[in-house]
Amino acid sequence: MSIQTIPFGLAVAIEFIGLLSVTLIYSRRPIDFIWIAFAVTGILLILPLGNNQSALDATGVLFALCAAFCWALYIIFGKN
Repeated sequence: MSIQTIPFGLAVAIEFIGLLSVTLIYSRRPIDFIWIAFAVTGILLILPLGNNQSALDATGVLFALCAAFCWALYIIFGKN
């Protein structure tokens, strides 16, 4: 549903936040945090922040965030 209102790349980048959150919670090695910082930087570079003329549709972003949450739950509860 999110790709109907926001660009595909942005939707996938927002959905990737779920995986990053799980990684951040379960990481123990310092090198993991460096890779997480690189991934977060990449997401921030993709998002249209600041004075950019194009605004994101709130509904599309909400759907992408819900997908990120569900992806995180899937990783946490499906690790058997």
